[in-house]
Amino acid sequence: LREFTHVVVDAGADLVLGHGPHVPRAMEIYNDRLIAYSLGNFATYGRFNLSGYLGVGLVLDVTLDAEGKLLLYTMYIMTNIGDIMKTLRDLGLLDADFLQGLTPFVLALVIGVVS
Repeated sequence: LREFTHVVVDAGADLVLGHGPHVPRAMEIYNDRLIAYSLGNFATYGRFNLSGYLGVGLVLDVTLDAEGKLLLYTMYIMTNIGDIMKTLRDLGLLDADFLQGLTPFVLALVIGVVS
């Protein structure tokens, strides 16, 4: 897969977004171009197990320059807040009642600036 994505960039792609395994996979910067191998589960249905890392979806906001080089990316990490509640409660760090009334999803934010 990595060889394929590098060939795609070498052929002129400015951004490569992959998807398929329903779990987040690595991202890399290759020749100043962003390659995201999988953005995870954003929307799904049926009998998918969405606990733990299987319930994580990534949303990317990417800024490229006029030549297609990566300048900035913002990655929003979306997951079910129930998993976070359980982890915090299991660690004794949070009373579950505190989180009642929050939305069912929580967003974390990761910003990458390319120099």
